[in-house]
Amino acid sequence: DAVALDVDHVVHEARRAFSGGWSAYRWPELRERLERVAAAIPAGRPDLEVAALTMLGAARRHLGAPEESARVLDRAAALAAQNAAVVPDPPLVHLLEHVALTDVALGDLDHAVPAARRAVRVASAARLSGELMKALGTLGLVELARGRSAAAVDAQARALDIAHVYRPAGCVRTHAYLAQARGAAGDLEGARAAFEEGLAHAAEHSAAGQ
Repeated sequence: DAVALDVDHVVHEARRAFSGGWSAYRWPELRERLERVAAAIPAGRPDLEVAALTMLGAARRHLGAPEESARVLDRAAALAAQNAAVVPDPPLVHLLEHVALTDVALGDLDHAVPAARRAVRVASAARLSGELMKALGTLGLVELARGRSAAAVDAQARALDIAHVYRPAGCVRTHAYLAQARGAAGDLEGARAAFEEGLAHAAEHSAAGQ
């Protein structure tokens, strides 16, 4: 039990580090760390292994190696499918999001769509507001890559509604995604409004944190 608790802590700390991966571009360091974490997880903990492999696959994509990312995420997906009864919804949704984003990076949009849509379904059914926000954002990026700008706007607008309720301090990125989708849809006024609202919210949150 003590070992299991240690492994849980290691993966938890890796998640915290992963969430700040873009800060000072820490992906090379995080990739090495996640490789060690994934290798250290004992048999019988597929939940933690799926979580670690998902983060490792994402880190490799962020480092410009989507083919390597896809191989790692395929391992995670196979593990999740084999252990569906014990892999919780949050790591499953996270996996599906990164499968979809890696497929977009590889140009495999036919595969990206069902992964993104399943992420939204699982997060919605499990009432995971934070993951649903990210899943909708992922779906929006997939739809934008497919040239379906109206669908991208809808997904990002839904994600922004959730962000404003549950994660107001983290809404700025979603504003940017919505502005991008509206611009692609030809709604330049809407894109400008989303961008300016995002800037205003960023200033508000920055002032509140001082």
